[in-house]
Amino acid sequence: LKDIDVLMGMNKREYYIHFIMRDLEQGYFGEYIKQKINVFTAEEKKTLANNLLRLYETGEGVYLLRDTVRRIFTSTYIFSNAEERDEIIFYLRTKQTEQKEQKLEVIKYLFLPFKCTVEVYWGNIFGVIGVDDLMKIEHIMNY
Repeated sequence: LKDIDVLMGMNKREYYIHFIMRDLEQGYFGEYIKQKINVFTAEEKKTLANNLLRLYETGEGVYLLRDTVRRIFTSTYIFSNAEERDEIIFYLRTKQTEQKEQKLEVIKYLFLPFKCTVEVYWGNIFGVIGVDDLMKIEHIMNY
């Protein structure tokens, strides 16, 4: 590891992330991930691998699901409805495309616990009191 750090500028964590990225591309996380992983940029793959490593360390799937979505889809609002039902609501504030849908599906596949459900809103969203950005006329829908 000392030689790798000196020669390649990698620490132990970067070394593990590199192996997880390779495993994602070679299908060790399943054929579905192998087919879809190339929709991500290199930096996004590194984010996925880093959060997968954190998942192994902590087991906090819901937190890492939210963190990964925030890092890949910037300007995202995420709401949790854990008291009534295990539900997570994503408002991605971006135009819906097939590539973005595939990215979100991969993230859900890797991090979403079985007990949770996800609602995704791409365009208009319901108004949230106290969040001025979500209370714009003609950009609100009923939930």
